[in-house]
Amino acid sequence: MFSNLEHAMHTTQKGSGVILTPADSNMDAQHAEVNTQLFFVRDIKMAKQRDTFSLGFSPVKVENLEIYLHDNPLLEHASYLLSGFKFGFSFHYSGPRLPTDSKNLKSAIERPDILLQKIKKEIDAGRVAGPFKFGPIPTLRISPLGLVPKGKDGQFRVIHHLSYPKNSSVNDFIDPKKCSVVYSNIDDAVDVIKLYGNKTLASKSDVRSAFRLLPISPIDFDLLGFKRNQEFYFDKTLPFGASISCALFNKFASFLHWAVSVRQSEGAIVHYLDDFLFLGRGGTCQCADLLHTFKVICNDLRNSFSG
Repeated sequence: MFSNLEHAMHTTQKGSGVILTPADSNMDAQHAEVNTQLFFVRDIKMAKQRDTFSLGFSPVKVENLEIYLHDNPLLEHASYLLSGFKFGFSFHYSGPRLPTDSKNLKSAIERPDILLQKIKKEIDAGRVAGPFKFGPIPTLRISPLGLVPKGKDGQFRVIHHLSYPKNSSVNDFIDPKKCSVVYSNIDDAVDVIKLYGNKTLASKSDVRSAFRLLPISPIDFDLLGFKRNQEFYFDKTLPFGASISCALFNKFASFLHWAVSVRQSEGAIVHYLDDFLFLGRGGTCQCADLLHTFKVICNDLRNSFSG
């Protein structure tokens, strides 16, 4: 009886579950196995496609960020940050959505192994999609990649040259008003040191992979294409090279500045994008307390968040 039941049923893969359905009277076991494999391959392809166009990975814990932002007096600013980490930050791009092509810069062409290593690292981190044999988006714009020295230990940083070509680049169509940033400068730190005296204590920390913490809205993925060896890729998190990148990240850095200062009011903080300087009067714990508070907040938002 059970052998007849087995013959009358076959399994098909659907989603993550298995469904038993009546088999065609002419379907043999081999046909059923092939059918199951076809469903399985189809679902894998669909899952990969969903992953390709999903939000880029950010280690920032949105639920904890929301708790910190709850008391932020700048409601519009808080809402913008929260929405960006949930759904991706917009480039505020107003230009044409047309496919383009370009070659990488000489600095990247001359260091193919370093470039490939950097790209693979970003793919593994969930911040870049690819490689694709063909353009994955009909309107994908390909902008050049370059490598610039980073520090003194032979390291390089990847730059996405979104200002190419002149007058018709991605950056040419990003609202300049959205790119405006007011930075702190060394004079701000000097003023604090003058106030606190020559025994002022100072400590420094920064945010690792700073720009790459911010996911980009999937609507703007087609602006962030690049190529290597005729294979296509696109960025899914904030790149180095977009005119709006500094302004977007500074909104997050300003939030960190505010979050520390409301929890530790004594002492002073000066930040320049991802670099934070903490200052306190000599003979006090102000400097140490500011640094500790910064570390606590960063760890709440992301493990190994600061450096």
